[in-house]
Amino acid sequence: MALRPIHAFDDHIRPAQLMLKLYRLLDSEEPVVDRGDLVDKLRGLVSAGADEDLLVVHHVMLTAVVRQRADLRPADLKRAALKSLLRQSTVSACTALDAFLPALLRTHLPTILNRLGRGFFPSDPQVKEYFREVSFSISDVLTFQERTSIEVAEAVANKVLSVAAFKYLGSAKGIHITGEMLQLRKPWEALANHLGQDSDSLRKTIDMTTRRRNDIVHRADRSTEDPDSDTQQEVDPSQARHGVDIINNICHALDELVDRRIRGLQSAPAPPTPEPLS
Repeated sequence: MALRPIHAFDDHIRPAQLMLKLYRLLDSEEPVVDRGDLVDKLRGLVSAGADEDLLVVHHVMLTAVVRQRADLRPADLKRAALKSLLRQSTVSACTALDAFLPALLRTHLPTILNRLGRGFFPSDPQVKEYFREVSFSISDVLTFQERTSIEVAEAVANKVLSVAAFKYLGSAKGIHITGEMLQLRKPWEALANHLGQDSDSLRKTIDMTTRRRNDIVHRADRSTEDPDSDTQQEVDPSQARHGVDIINNICHALDELVDRRIRGLQSAPAPPTPEPLS
């Protein structure tokens, strides 16, 4: 049985959450030590030879021995190096968002088409612009005449979704388009009400997080204003965690709202004479 889109999303965003936890475990004001009483005691505990180099991370949440074969230097465990985990958590969370939105459309759009017919397509200008390349040939229309309403709905959904396979949805605009296509009017207002938060703040966080992902992936975390900078943009745990949490909350809220909308459509009486899609 195929995973529901939200369950697949949970699998995809888990690496981002794990990287944040790993950063929290490894980041410490305490220095990494390679000699002294603690190292000697742990050397015996792990049965390491006297000539094996060991690194010990020791603070209130973690005591860990890094053995020589791990090929790590003390510098690899310093805060500046560990911040790569924060950057990659942002990339991983945005990738989960990228995969979730088209999956949600693939799952629910055929049902919406079958229930609403021509009325499924929103009047929203951003949606119209995004899908303006979708067209149907005379052959398509004639083929629709020979199919059941369910088969036509699936065919039209596949045609519409073919655009999403090549266009970027993982952004605040993409969340809006996905929500509109799945019959949520004013999606950002609906999401904000569902989460008890401000819609502008939510949208801004998504935009900032996805832009930061692009900076990390395409410019090694240099900004678009200064792509040749010698230094990366600063990143802090709270910033990375906030972006990951907002993406997680938005996707779960979107799934809940869409599921509620789909159940409402399915429970409503079917129209006696469905409007043809052709």
